Amino acid sequence: MRLALACNRNTNYKKEDGKPDDSFEEFDSPETVDALAQTIASFGHDVEILEADLTFPEALSRGRFSFVFNIAEGLKGRSREAQVPALCEMLGIPYSGSDPLTMGITLDKNLAKKVVGAQLPTPIGRIFRSTKEIDFSGIPFPIILKPNAEGSSKGVRNASRIDDPDSARALAEILFKDYSVPILAEEFLGGPECTVGVLGNANPSVISIMEISPKKVPTDQFVYSIESKRDYQN
Repeated sequence: MRLALACNRNTNYKKEDGKPDDSFEEFDSPETVDALAQTIASFGHDVEILEADLTFPEALSRGRFSFVFNIAEGLKGRSREAQVPALCEMLGIPYSGSDPLTMGITLDKNLAKKVVGAQLPTPIGRIFRSTKEIDFSGIPFPIILKPNAEGSSKGVRNASRIDDPDSARALAEILFKDYSVPILAEEFLGGPECTVGVLGNANPSVISIMEISPKKVPTDQFVYSIESKRDYQN
């Protein structure tokens, strides 16, 4: 089978001056991409790595691929993770991962809260679209602040758990400056962090559950921050 491996490699992009050091945190290293391509090829498949940049649409349409293995993050905007699956659907090529609608909803944390909140309780919170809207009234402290439309813990640090309104306002202003996206403030919910792998479409099944076990702080104070992900072995 001829497969495309859709990805964004962090060495192919240059951070703009003044942008935070986690600008390309979502992107994968060339070593990760190469290892994945080699593993897929070891099952007898013909694999071509496609960068999910402006060259991607033409490369995908001309590649005669039977399947796309998608680990791409996409470029720019809160719907960027939907770009690759949307193109695959347009061209009728099967692909791994969630569909464009799911990708679009889940990258927007506040929108995802509204969808999930129809059936399940979610943390008390509020979204701020400018510094003028910052108001923590009604949100129990401690709270956590995060960019509304980022992934891979971009903008989420160990210090993102805040105990008082003055410190929260100061951090919110920094996040507005660094990320230029709405900021989500929520009551902080302590407890175990779990990642659940799900496989399948019509009859999905759980294939694995991973719990993140903090080593340096109590579980009820743990923030699954960018520092934790970068230094995951400690």
